[in-house]
Amino acid sequence: FAYESDEPEDPAAVRDPFTADLSDKTDVELIGMERELKAKLGLEPGNADLYYRLSSVYAMLFDRTRKQKGNQSSEWLIKSRDALEKVLMVRPEDKVAHYNLGVVYKRLDQMERAREELRKAIRLCDPEQDPRLLCASWLQIGSVYEEQGFFEEAKEAYLKARELDYENPDIQEAL
Repeated sequence: FAYESDEPEDPAAVRDPFTADLSDKTDVELIGMERELKAKLGLEPGNADLYYRLSSVYAMLFDRTRKQKGNQSSEWLIKSRDALEKVLMVRPEDKVAHYNLGVVYKRLDQMERAREELRKAIRLCDPEQDPRLLCASWLQIGSVYEEQGFFEEAKEAYLKARELDYENPDIQEAL
């Protein structure tokens, strides 16, 4: 869900349970992390990193529940959206948060807002430093257009993504 670099900048970050891969956590552990993060946010309400971690917990819970019956998955998605919006209130130039928020809006079927957030991520990216994020953003924009039936616009977005990663099989398939 989140765009992250392959290797953490700080080797100690791997030992931080909030930056570690959440896929190996149980649902109970994720709910515990949610409670802990909310408690920390009670003490530090302006901490964008804590909101970002909270959005990642919600995204993982969404991924696990989206194929189940009921509204639980959409509730997790809405909570992830709310946490990402708080990240952007504190750090409006956070390109990864804009990207993730675009993906959340897409999953919520709010396509205009999804494209808007993805375009913000693109504007904030440095092509030299962020080619993967740029490529992923264009791929998502193409997917949004495609879901809406705007196939020419989708193709243009996919071509922009291909310029950044010609060998990417997802882009080739989309085209």
